[in-house]
Amino acid sequence: REPLGLSGLSLTYALTLTALAKYLTNYATRADAQFASAERLHALAQLEPEEELVSEALSNGGGPPADWPTTGRLTLTDFWPAAYVPGRPATLQPLTLTFEPGGHVALV
Repeated sequence: REPLGLSGLSLTYALTLTALAKYLTNYATRADAQFASAERLHALAQLEPEEELVSEALSNGGGPPADWPTTGRLTLTDFWPAAYVPGRPATLQPLTLTFEPGGHVALV
């Protein structure tokens, strides 16, 4: 038969180790989210400014037609949002969206 003191000490250590595992999991999850944010910012910083792309396209005879846009409607059909981290599955499912003329859209 084990002494009661060792049983109590074992339970105390078990609770402490469980709390430590919970803390480490929470910390690792937050760190992963922060690293993903930093990766997104780094990827955005590497993009070529759109002004240069537009001016280059226009100088090469490209660009939108003269009568564009005819309406203010924007329709996205089966749009796949990018994954937060390359190589991992996308967080959102495919979207079909229609933005009507005169409406307001907020991107967060």
